[in-house]
Amino acid sequence: MYAFQFQDGSWHIDSLTNSRSPRPRPQTEAYDLYEASYLDRHDANAAIEKIRALVSDDSRSKREEP
Repeated sequence: MYAFQFQDGSWHIDSLTNSRSPRPRPQTEAYDLYEASYLDRHDANAAIEKIRALVSDDSRSKREEP
């Protein structure tokens, strides 16, 4: 995932199609963070780290389910 700046000055998050990090599933906190816009790059980068942690926790819990 990476942050990029729109022409209006807001920051958004996107992911590369060949990335090892999966995109967040809809209707989750991680997805809401992924779809949001941010005032600066620092906030966008902090959101990326939180998304990665949430997605990682989600994938771990799926593996632990019977």
